[in-house]
Amino acid sequence: MDWEALANTYVVANGKGGVGKTTLASNFAGLVAADTAADADIDSDAGSVLLIDVNGQGNVGRDLGYRGTSIDDEGAAFYEALRTGKPLEPVSGVRPGLDVVIGGAHIGAAPDMLQATYRM
Repeated sequence: MDWEALANTYVVANGKGGVGKTTLASNFAGLVAADTAADADIDSDAGSVLLIDVNGQGNVGRDLGYRGTSIDDEGAAFYEALRTGKPLEPVSGVRPGLDVVIGGAHIGAAPDMLQATYRM
């Protein structure tokens, strides 16, 4: 694992709903990606931003404007990666410098599946 590549990792989490987690995460990722994309013009190693939507509502798609489009699988690929261990392939270029692991209805079923799979 390339730990240096993960040097800037941020998590937006809170157990309570309706406190702005998705809005904050979407806007923060978009701003950092825009800044990173601007830096990429100067430094080709600037990298990109990965936003992972771990929510059954999938509202990152609403915030970034891809909900209901051909790239919105409602978390099916994310769910399959969790279920089977298949490599996860984020959707590239949702915005310049911004890749997204799409969440949605399928991810809503992930906690039950993971509990059944890894029950001790």
